[in-house]
Amino acid sequence: MISFKSKFWLIIGIQIFILIFLLAWNQLHLVFGEKVLLKLVPPHDPLSLLQGHYLFLNYEISQLGVGEYYGPTDFEEGETIYVILQKVNKHYKAFAVSRQKPEKGTFIKGKVTSNYRGDLTIEYGIEHYFIPEEQAEKIEKEFRKLQRAPKDLFIEISIDRFGRALIRKMFLGEEELDLAKIGKPEKKIGSREKARDARRIADIRQIQVALELYKEEKGAYPTGLFQLTPEFFTPVPRDPETDRDYLYAYYPLTEPQDFHLGAVLEDINSFSLDDDANFNSDTAGYTNGFNGQDPIYDVSE
Repeated sequence: MISFKSKFWLIIGIQIFILIFLLAWNQLHLVFGEKVLLKLVPPHDPLSLLQGHYLFLNYEISQLGVGEYYGPTDFEEGETIYVILQKVNKHYKAFAVSRQKPEKGTFIKGKVTSNYRGDLTIEYGIEHYFIPEEQAEKIEKEFRKLQRAPKDLFIEISIDRFGRALIRKMFLGEEELDLAKIGKPEKKIGSREKARDARRIADIRQIQVALELYKEEKGAYPTGLFQLTPEFFTPVPRDPETDRDYLYAYYPLTEPQDFHLGAVLEDINSFSLDDDANFNSDTAGYTNGFNGQDPIYDVSE
């Protein structure tokens, strides 16, 4: 006959097993839920980016202005809200809100943290992204740079049938990001790397002069650096380490009147980066445009 003590521990053991099973089951629902891509935007308060060992993630759907969504506008602070999502291009945007869990469609469950005349601020439980303590400052610095990049930042999440969300991956444009790798110590720069950078800068300046002379003769800049041969170079200088062509963009497509020229430096702290162009010819509509932000040493005309 089983003793009272044995029954007690048996019941406790069964309850613990059920609890662990339910927790694991819920986690599996989250992991294998619907995958949704959400766009990140810089927070209103730039000082709130780093919170302990976590990055604060501010989503496009974190703030919903009145008139930007369908549904009730009179939510109270602390009230549960269901935000119905609609896919626009490759990511999802807020379409409508509801107090009741939708029966179908893609939606995410959140909590209203403020409501000013229908302008809603919402938290979804996916606002904090863990980063290692020893890399926190470095990662925060790099993350701030990424938020200013021309490409958009996205977070891939999984949403279960209850609207609960779990962070899966981070993307810059189409490229998956690993912030832990971004935060690793920078490459050691020695005399060899500095010598290659000096060569790159000298090459860019020589090519710049050749481009100006080419335009004086032809009335327009070339549509490729190869056109500088054999009159100015044989051959045109290339990157001393990769042996690839330097970055070259031009505008307009025919008979270019503007150019953008650049080289990727190994020393991101090079003084030469302090006074270069830092021009983004990609967003300016140049052919073969590129973002001239550091560590690219760039010149433009």
